[in-house]
Amino acid sequence: TGVVEFVEEEYGEDNGMDEASIREHEEVTKVKNVNTLELGRHLIDTWYFSPIPKELYPEGGVPLLYMCEFSLDFFRTKREL
Repeated sequence: TGVVEFVEEEYGEDNGMDEASIREHEEVTKVKNVNTLELGRHLIDTWYFSPIPKELYPEGGVPLLYMCEFSLDFFRTKREL
């Protein structure tokens, strides 16, 4: 029960955010920004919003994002990989 109490305190309902911050977070995360990840020879369809740096999707989203299978870094193009 000590662990549960810690988790609830650390990751509580609003995590110390005010109402405006909560609304902004909900608005940004309700639309998925990456449709598919390519990891090695695998294509992975995403289900939800992906918390990746905005530099990787400046236009608002990307259909395919490449991920290095060794370092797990993200790249916008296969050439960068």
